[in-house]
Amino acid sequence: MCARQSANRQTLSRTAQGAQAPSGVPPPEGGTLLRTCHDMRQPIATILMLATAASLEPGAPPRVQQYLDEITGQATWISDMVHTMLHHAPTVEPEVVNVIDVTKRVVAVAAASGVTAVIELLAAPSVFAFVDRVLVGRAIANLVDNATRAAGPDGHVRLSVRSRGPAVVVIVEDDGPGFGEAPCGTGLGLSMTAFVASTCGGQLALKASELGGGKVTLTLPRTPPPPATTS
Repeated sequence: MCARQSANRQTLSRTAQGAQAPSGVPPPEGGTLLRTCHDMRQPIATILMLATAASLEPGAPPRVQQYLDEITGQATWISDMVHTMLHHAPTVEPEVVNVIDVTKRVVAVAAASGVTAVIELLAAPSVFAFVDRVLVGRAIANLVDNATRAAGPDGHVRLSVRSRGPAVVVIVEDDGPGFGEAPCGTGLGLSMTAFVASTCGGQLALKASELGGGKVTLTLPRTPPPPATTS
């Protein structure tokens, strides 16, 4: 059995076990978002099981296998976000993070996933914040995903990352129709991003962009760069 199939069988086994757990758990208190996250767990588990099972079928063309791997990866990412929302005290591991590096990686992943909107990144070589790298990556990825969806395949998304006093400011703008007018599915990650911002000691603000669409500002606590390592 190849390594991919072995790993996928393990994923399928873990997913099947996790899919059974929510059956008797009551929805958590705390509003519509948390109840929605609770309801999403079973469909997400089903998507993971089906994608993993399909990837184990012999003779799947490499491109189909690539799509299935992407589905599995995205569904796992969503599952992780839902898990974070349902547990009000997620494990936060703050460290000195170059927010520019995190943002560049998010942009690269968006381009690799087939986004055709123009994504413009305006940033200094390095801007550091004392935050959880994984949570901030998810937050920025949510904002970029919302912006590219709102802008459409021929649209324009602009990211800027800079320091402003004691803060690092990440601004994501698009030339879409604006808040309240964007296609269905956009804006779903804003509540999650606001939660992550709060968890990391930051905040989130929304307003109209001069590009014509939405403008979302993520503010994070700035910190000095780490000391240079010596060999």
